[in-house]
Formats: sequence, structure tokens, C-alpha cells
Amino acid sequence: MIKSGQNSFADQIALADQVAQATTCLNEYWPLESFIALNALKGYEKVPFEDAIEIGRSLFGSEGHLKLSDYRAMYETGRINPEDLKEAFKYIKESPRLSQDEFIELTANSSWSSLLDSYCGTSLVHSINELVIKWLGAYFDKTQAQFQVKESGLFRTWHRLVVHEKSLDLTCQWRELFAALPGPQLTSLAALEFLLQKIGVGEEDVIPYMRSHLIALPGWSSYLLFCQNRQGAKDLIVDYLAIRLFYEYCLSSSWVGQSASRQGGFEKSFSRLNSLKKTDDIVVGGFSGVKDASDVWQEAYEINYRNRLLDQIRDNFANRQVSQGPDVQMVFCIDVRSEPVRRHLEFLSTYETLGFAGFFGMPMRFKPLGGERSLDLCPALLSPDKAVSECCAHEKEGERYTSLKAIGSAALLLRKKLKSFLATSFGLIEAFGVWSALPLSGKTLFPAGFTAAYAKLWQVVGGEPTTTLDLSAYTLDEKIATAYGALCGTGLAGREQLAPLVVLCGHGASSQNNPYASALDCGACGGNSGRHSARLAAAILNDVAVRAGLSKEKQITIPETTRFLACEHDTTKDTFRFFDLDSLKQFSAEQKEIFAKLQKDLELVGALVRKEREKRLPLSSFKSFNHPFARACDWAQNAPEWGLARNAAFVAAPRSLTRGLDLAGRTFLHSYDWRTDESGKVLELIMTAPMVVAQWINSQYYFSTMDNRLLGSGSKVLHNVVGDFGVMQGLGGDLLLGLPRQSVMSGEGVLEHEPMRLLVMLAAPVQMIDKVLSAHPAVADLVNNRWIHLVSVGDDGSFQQALGGRWIKIERGSALETVDNERVDALS
Repeated sequence: MIKSGQNSFADQIALADQVAQATTCLNEYWPLESFIALNALKGYEKVPFEDAIEIGRSLFGSEGHLKLSDYRAMYETGRINPEDLKEAFKYIKESPRLSQDEFIELTANSSWSSLLDSYCGTSLVHSINELVIKWLGAYFDKTQAQFQVKESGLFRTWHRLVVHEKSLDLTCQWRELFAALPGPQLTSLAALEFLLQKIGVGEEDVIPYMRSHLIALPGWSSYLLFCQNRQGAKDLIVDYLAIRLFYEYCLSSSWVGQSASRQGGFEKSFSRLNSLKKTDDIVVGGFSGVKDASDVWQEAYEINYRNRLLDQIRDNFANRQVSQGPDVQMVFCIDVRSEPVRRHLEFLSTYETLGFAGFFGMPMRFKPLGGERSLDLCPALLSPDKAVSECCAHEKEGERYTSLKAIGSAALLLRKKLKSFLATSFGLIEAFGVWSALPLSGKTLFPAGFTAAYAKLWQVVGGEPTTTLDLSAYTLDEKIATAYGALCGTGLAGREQLAPLVVLCGHGASSQNNPYASALDCGACGGNSGRHSARLAAAILNDVAVRAGLSKEKQITIPETTRFLACEHDTTKDTFRFFDLDSLKQFSAEQKEIFAKLQKDLELVGALVRKEREKRLPLSSFKSFNHPFARACDWAQNAPEWGLARNAAFVAAPRSLTRGLDLAGRTFLHSYDWRTDESGKVLELIMTAPMVVAQWINSQYYFSTMDNRLLGSGSKVLHNVVGDFGVMQGLGGDLLLGLPRQSVMSGEGVLEHEPMRLLVMLAAPVQMIDKVLSAHPAVADLVNNRWIHLVSVGDDGSFQQALGGRWIKIERGSALETVDNERVDALS
């Protein structure tokens, strides 16, 4: 049992460490404004994938597989074949598994309230959740609430205000315990230690106890973890746990009665029930230690896709196409939505396309013109150390734009406040109801037309001014280093000759009334548009001093005849917009001609890609609403685009390996040539950054599809936005962790996304890959524990897959032996 002693400071340090260990069951939940796709079970990437699925089922009640009937249906249609099952049996048989003791240690969770719920039929956990959610919503809501809670820490704020709460007096006798909380300098850690002592939690049970409370509201707990780790909200998890345990003790004491609350009685009651729970975990726990039939089916499901993709590449290998003397080189984000664009563009003319993370290797904290906050334009793995602001080329034009933005924001805020107060809400409707009917009708009945008219009106009033980027935060040496990293990462550094025009193409999306809008933007830019990252990269690479430094210090020469230009691909409408076109004045006649042709070709490419994507989108009964332009403007549209649904593979290789192939918009394509990477640093960067981010995205879609209710976020129709940082289903409850149903399903139970682990293909020698894995244990865990399928592509077109610490050569699927139907029936 935790006991107070003279060395209380050391005890509290140990307790803080135990709380930190308990949070491994969570992953950070990023707010909606910069929604980042993450693995819901990231804390268990150190264990085999199949065991992590079992852990998720034990802790959260979630599912990590499809129904057996779904797998059998795919077998009947040929989506899974006997050869796939044969290979799956072999892989699953050789895959590592946890022992029962290891599994129990990772899943042990028991609190006084959960024990009473399980063995006595109470609903204390639900009652605690309701009490805590009220405080969390009030504390973190900085945009919707009429009265803001001042920042003084969650626990201190609660401690200051809870004394005014009268409703709790009807439920339990809590004021005596409240007065007994340790002082005079009350901290949440001291309160947590005190409450654990009161309940009688043994030293060995602290982590399971904390884990039980964290998984009671995994969404809120994950958001608190984000705020603590990313926003400097110190001790936020401890604050939360202290509040929960306070309510738990009060409500449990009230239910158990005074007899158990006497000295020693409460602790003994908890001890007896906790011992019973541990026995049940061993005797009737969910862990079997054997290979589940679903594991085999899922493996076969993924093998089938792998073999089909490898066969495509094999057939294409002898006829590889290498771009010769391109007029334009376009660098796209590796996002799967770029693949159809690259495919169609390369077919039209002598264009070369390359793939690189959409922030172009230039992390920054960006302040848009007239914006209220700065944006971190970089992957979640990085923290920007450079601040870049957008400024107007003409001062008066910038002042007018900023003033209009400020007036608009103030008007919206005033309208919101007037709507929220009883005394003014009716008057607001009387005064402005008729005027509100016009935009309401336009946005509902004619979304595309209304949006176009609004854009024209905005252009008349002021419009978007011509802006530039303030790069004063960069020294010349920093610009040179940044440019060098971008050129090496994209593969442009290894080119003998650059094209006259190099376009850096970021991407963003368009949607209305969509809490998950940032999930459609660029993940490499922190859930924001990639346009400004492209602008920054182009500005630095066009800098004459930077080019001179690259030539002198890095032996990389950018011809004077080469210009870099920034562009943005709107993935919802498949349109392309260029930026900073003032630089066209410096273009030669040849470059202007090339640029004009590129613009026309991109219009055609956009039309081809729209036609390709429209076939998959859910249709409205009103045909005019089905066009991508209308979907982007329609505030009633819950599926403006599919985002990264159906993502399945990550390929880091020369474009010649996949050029000419229809990869169906399912593949992250990263440019890489190991022959120009003697040190292996570029491969290391790819495997530790974009590959990991792709695995996060893949896992987010995987689990949001497998169990949309618990690991996704259910239907958008029922969503309520909380403080602009999260959503709840209906009137209250936990924050929802994953993607909405409309992002992964085209109907009730009709899957648009195929939930498969990421297939990673690296065109590099296995020795280079092994070197990276040895240096980065976290990446090695993804491979060894089979969170990803890693394949090495040889120069001769051969394939080897990493399995169990060795490399296994993959032959064509047809060369494998078949499996008898009796074994298939046994799996059903």
C-alpha cells in the first residue's frame, strides 16, 4: 500500500513516474484545427501487432479485424485465394507472441469504481465520467464558451470553483474529504498521493489503477496528453487523475456505506475485490496465446494486395521509363492523392514528377496575413524553430485587408454572443432574420453558385492582396543548409541538369461545415495547406545568394535558366493554383511558353482525375451536387472527398520503378535513388520521418475502419463540436478519437477503405536498410512486430521481405502451393 512517509518528495517523484508509465496506453489526440492521423494503439508498437489487437480488445473493447464472414466472402470472390492463405499460415506461425504474464501486465486495470461496477452492478464509472466531463469542457473551451476559465491549471481551477457546486451535496458527503486534502501548498500530485492512500492502493497496483481511470475516457485522456506534451500544460494528467479519484472516493464511500469507510474497512474492501479481479484475469481472461483465425485471414488479405502490386512492378520492370530532358520537373507531396495527378501528367508530355514530404523539408511557424494565430507547418515529429510571416507587398493594401478581416471576425463574435444570451437572441432574429435567409438559401440550394458569387463580392470589396514571405528569421547559411536538404530529399541534387521550370506543388482541400477539414489537408504540414511551404521553398531556391552558396559549399549548381515556382493542388476539386507570379517577369520567353503549356495540361489533368475519383464518391439524388466543385462548397456534404482512404503502400524508389503504372491512388510515392546516397542519410531520413508518418495515417484509417464506433468517430450527422478542438457523439460523452464513418465507408457497413497494414517498399540494398533499423529501435519495432510489411526492391527487380529478423525472397504468387479447402473451412 502507498504510505506517507518522511520522504514525501521522493514518493511523489516515483508516483509521477508511475502516472507517466500508465499513459503508454494512450496516444496524443491532436485538436481539430490541426488534426493529425495517428495510431490509436501507438503505445503498444513494442509488442507484436496481433497482441496489440488483443490488448485493444481487453482495454477498450475495440475490434482489430473484420468479421470472419467478410473474409470468407472475399475468399469466395477471389480477393483472397488459397495461395494467400498458404503464405499467411507460414507468416503467422513464425510471428512472435507475448506470454500470458506479459499480456496481463500490459492490460491490468482495476479501480475501486470499476470493481464495484463489475461485481456489484453499480454505474460509478459513468457517474464519475459525467462529473469530470463537465469540468473538462468548461476548462478547455476557449472559443465557444461565453465565460472563459482563467489559466491556473486544471486542478487548481477545479479546486477553486467546486466549492460552489451544490448538486454534489445531494449525491454524497464530499466536503469533509475536500477539507482534508493536503495543504497549505496544495498540488494535484500531493492530492493524488493522499487519495491513493485513502483508497488503499498497493504500490504494485498504482499503474493498473491509473490505467483504469485513463481508459475510462480515452478520448479526453488522449487530448490531455497532447496538451501536456505539446502545449506545455504541466502535470495535466495528474490534475485529471486527482479530480477523478476525488469523485471516485466520494461516490464509492456513499454507495458502500459508512461501515466500509471506517478505518481499514474501505481499504480491505478494495483489496478483496482487486484480488478477485486478478484471479479472473488469469482464469477467464481474453488472452489465449494462440494464433486467431482472424489473424490468418487478415494476413492473407494483405498478402493478396502485396502480390498484385509486386506483380505490377515486375511486369513494368523491363519496360521502365526514364524521363529524358524534361521541360518541367514537378515535386509533389507523397500523399496518395498525388499519384493519379502524376500518372496523368507524365502521360501528356515530357514532364518529370518527384515525390517528397509536402513541407519540402522546411519546418516553420507561419503567421498568415491578418491571421489570429500562427500555424506549425511541419510533421508532428518536428518542432519548428523558424518563424515566417506573410506580409503585403503594398502597405495600404495590406492594412485594408487586415482591417476587413478584423471587422469580419468581430462581427461574427458579436453575432455569436447576441445569439447566446436570452435577452438579445430574439431581437437578433427579428432584426436580421430576413437578411440571414439569403445566404442560408444560397448555401443550401445553390452551393457552387453562391460560393462563386461570394468570391466575386469579396474581390470587389478588397480581395486577397499580393503577399510575400518575410524570411528575416533565416541567415544565409541557414537558407543554404535548408535548400541543400530539400534538393537532396527530393532527388534533384543528383540530377545532371535541372529543367527550365521546377514546380513545388503543395496540396490542400476545400470543404464547408466540416470539423475534420484539416484531416483532408497536408499531414506533413501539420494538417494545414502546403501552399506556404511551397512558397518558402521556391523563394529560398530562387535566391541568387543561396544558389551561389550551394555551388561553393555543396558543389550543387542550379542553372541560371532554372526557376522554381510554388503551386497548390486542391485535392477536392483537383484544380491547381500558382503563387508569387510576380517572378514571371524574370522568366525567359521559353519559360513563359513552358508555363503556359503546363497550365493548360494541368487543367486537363484535373478533369481526368476528377472523372476518375467521381466514380468512387457517394452520390446525391441531386446530380448537380455530385460534381467535385459543388461538393467542395456544399455545407450539407459529409463526404466532400475520400481523403487518404484506400491507402495501402509506401514506395521509396526512383520514379522509373512505378512510372506508367496505374496505382489507383493508393500509394505514397517518395523519390529515392540509393546510388546518390552513399552515406545512407537520405534513406535514414525517409525511414524515420515520412515512412513513420505514412504508418500513422495507415493505422488511423485501419482502426477507424475496423471499429468506427470506438476507434473512429461514428457518423458526422451526430457530431457535436467541443471547444473547436474535438467532437462528441450527441449531447455528451468522450471525445471521439478517429475518423468519421463517412471518411472510410460509402454506406452503412460498405467499406471504401480496405483496412490493411502498410506495405513499405524501399529500393535499397538490405544492408543499408538493416543499418537504419539497427540505429532506430522504434522503427525496427514497426518491422519486427509486423506493424508494417517491409520489402526491399533489388536492382534486378527481385523482392525480399523482412520477417523474423531475416530477409525472405518473394516469388510470384502463382508459384506457391495451394491449401486444401478443409483448412479454409476451419478458419471460418
